[in-house]
This record gives sequence, structure tokens and C-alpha cells, in this order.
Amino acid sequence: MGFQVSTCPGCACGCGVLLEEVRGLLIAAHPVSQHPVSEGRLCIRGWNCAGSWRHPDRLTAPQIRQNGDLVPASIDDAVTRI
Repeated sequence: MGFQVSTCPGCACGCGVLLEEVRGLLIAAHPVSQHPVSEGRLCIRGWNCAGSWRHPDRLTAPQIRQNGDLVPASIDDAVTRI
């Protein structure tokens, strides 16, 4: 089991989260007690961010649409199409 301090991805506030992992799998997010923004608290998005990261439909790499289908792409190719 390990812990890593990070920033919550739930919104633009930048709250601190303590990520808990077991055997390489993220299992929970906890508030960081001395964080200057969140001051030891997390909103519902912060508490549930570990579930979002484990979701099977989560995008983990850039994709582009070709012939109506989403296909993997390099970050450079995806950015040039924006």
C-alpha cells in the first residue's frame, strides 16, 4: 500500500488529495489536512475521483475521429486537429 499527494482533477480549485494505492491500483482519495486550498476537506467530486480514474470508459490516450469511429492518435496529431 502506498500514498501519493496530488491535486484533485474535479474542478479548477486545486484541492489537495492523498491518493491511496494497493498493488498499483488506485483505491481511494483522501483530503490533505494541511493543504492551503482545501484545508483538510474534499467535495463530492474529490471524494469520488478515485472511482473516475478506475472507470472502464475513461479516456487514457488521445483519440481522433476517422470515418465516424474514434481511433488512437498521437498527442501531436490530436492537437493539430483542434
